[in-house]
Amino acid sequence: MNMGDVVELRPYEGKALKDGKVIAEFKVKSEVLFDEVRAGGRIPLIIGRGLTAKAREALGLPASTLFRLPVDPADSGKGYTLAQKMVGRAVAFLKAPVFALAHTVSRK
Repeated sequence: MNMGDVVELRPYEGKALKDGKVIAEFKVKSEVLFDEVRAGGRIPLIIGRGLTAKAREALGLPASTLFRLPVDPADSGKGYTLAQKMVGRAVAFLKAPVFALAHTVSRK
């Protein structure tokens, strides 16, 4: 690829094309990304999915199949991430409730 090239991306197929020829192939890590784009972001997707579920439940309808659901990653056997360990140590050090510290960390 060079500066100024016109490249066609086909995310559902996982291909990047230039002049009709495949120049790269890729795989989207999470199919939920397509729903996030369609909803205009991750937060609107979460809100919309929740509202849809509550409305369908109130109307006595079955769960929606419109949204892709995230798949839990396979257990790598590595245990906790570094971020999880840091939060755990901070909670133990401050003797603070986990939700209070997690909320503070997530707001920054």
